[in-house]
Amino acid sequence: MEFENTNNVTTSVTKRTLTRKSKLKDGSKWKDYTVQELLDLRKNQRLVKAYFTISTINFMDDILDELKITEEFRMNKPDSSLEKYLDFIDKSYYYNFEKADKGSGKMIPTYKGPSRAYLRRKNHGH
Repeated sequence: MEFENTNNVTTSVTKRTLTRKSKLKDGSKWKDYTVQELLDLRKNQRLVKAYFTISTINFMDDILDELKITEEFRMNKPDSSLEKYLDFIDKSYYYNFEKADKGSGKMIPTYKGPSRAYLRRKNHGH
């Protein structure tokens, strides 16, 4: 796809369709990992965010299925949208996270199971 800017210079945008052996190369600390390695490390959230927010990358359909991105949420590339990403996170069962009220603003899981200390006390009869 080519765009022409105001200086009449043609700029080329390369769309990459990533396979399991492809490297993300997005400038993050995960840039040297392949898509399969990120899936094995359970960094699905990172791949989902990259899909929705980086306009020049797309994933093969089997990877999108593994990331639980349904046909309803798939995008026509080159396109990116933070709003679509946030909408997907809100509506998805697999990525249901809430923002922390205070602090660094990191995403935290909505469900927390019983703590190890609680289970230990229950096991010892307290």
